[in-house]
Amino acid sequence: VPVGVAATLCPPLGDPASLESAAARNSFLSVRQPPSLATPLLVARFAVVLQCVTVYPVLVYAIRTQTFCALVYRDPYPGALPVLGLNAIVLCATAAVSIFGLHIADVLRFTGAFAALVMVYAVP
Repeated sequence: VPVGVAATLCPPLGDPASLESAAARNSFLSVRQPPSLATPLLVARFAVVLQCVTVYPVLVYAIRTQTFCALVYRDPYPGALPVLGLNAIVLCATAAVSIFGLHIADVLRFTGAFAALVMVYAVP
């Protein structure tokens, strides 16, 4: 959560000039918030934070069980050290997407392509 907050609030890679670019002026965060919608938008932001806090650990658990059961140890919890290592890898990957500003459409496109490749050649 702290990494995501820092990546959202800070300029990308410490470049304050990027805040003056056309992309920054046309971003969702530059839209003025009407005072009449302040409360619903605040509630929506808290709902998104709650979703991130609850959904992210479930996704990491699913990745951990699939990785350790299918590929490495044949056990969903092989010990604290391998679990911490995999959690650090997943955390660094998601933080890299946030920090470097990758478009989620590109990530989903290549993930879908890889999943389709597995389904076509490995499943039958």
